[in-house]
Amino acid sequence: MEFTHEGDLDGTPIYLSAGDTVPHVPWHRVEATREVLERMGARVRLRRWPGRPHTVLREEIDEARERLQSTTAED
Repeated sequence: MEFTHEGDLDGTPIYLSAGDTVPHVPWHRVEATREVLERMGARVRLRRWPGRPHTVLREEIDEARERLQSTTAED
C-alpha cells in the first residue's frame, strides 16, 4: 500500500528507531514511514535494533536528544 501525504517538511530532522521483531510495528512499516517522510523533504535517521522488544532504550533517548541539540545549534 502506498501512502501519500501533502506538505513539505523542509529538512525537518526525524529520528525513527524500532526493533525488527516487534509485532505491533512491523519493520516494513517503519521503512515505509521513512520513505514517505523523505519524499516530503524530511532528513530521516533510521535505526534498526535487531531482536529488541517493544520498548524504548536509553540509547534511543540519548540519540534523539543529540539530534535535537545539533538541530538547535544549526539554527
